[in-house]
Amino acid sequence: TISEPPATEIAPLEFNSTDDVVKAISANDLSDYTSSSKEAYEKMFERFRADGFIYNVKANDHVAFTENSKIKLHPDHTLEGMCIKYSVMYQGKKYNVSFRNADMDVIAETDGITEYVRKRWGSNADHEIMIGGKTYTVSNATDGSQIAAMAFIDVTHYIQVIGFESVEEEELTELLDALEYETLSLDTISEPPATEIGPLDYKTTNDVIKA
Repeated sequence: TISEPPATEIAPLEFNSTDDVVKAISANDLSDYTSSSKEAYEKMFERFRADGFIYNVKANDHVAFTENSKIKLHPDHTLEGMCIKYSVMYQGKKYNVSFRNADMDVIAETDGITEYVRKRWGSNADHEIMIGGKTYTVSNATDGSQIAAMAFIDVTHYIQVIGFESVEEEELTELLDALEYETLSLDTISEPPATEIGPLDYKTTNDVIKA
């Protein structure tokens, strides 16, 4: 079942585009925020800069961004790792796609995504599924309000995809198979000079995972 964590004390930062996200993290200008939230945002930006990139969902013929949705950067949370979150539509239904920074101490103490989720989130997975050679742990809310799947995508990050009311596991699985994502360098804006190396471009989720 899905554990329902307490509400995040620090609100996420919202952006209209990945360009805006990259610029904000690179500039590290937090002068407009209160001291209570500034520390959390500073730690979040520092972690993103240490990574040197952000994950980005790629819209395709099957997956589109939710109309008027914002890209959200969530600071670290007691139960949840900090993340960048996107809202997408697949076959008329809404999903949240989050790329979360894993807790390396918890990774060292666990074996695989299911154990990680159990220790980090305090919840048990209903079962596991394999998609594209990756193990996803699947959880259902007890009231049927949402279904979630999580899998490691590199040594320090995992993806979390949440479908809301009326989303069945088969539909979630189809989305996971259709979902494409990439990494965007924090040194890269949408139209970099010719001498710069642009963001990595992958055709499928499997290509990203293999890389």
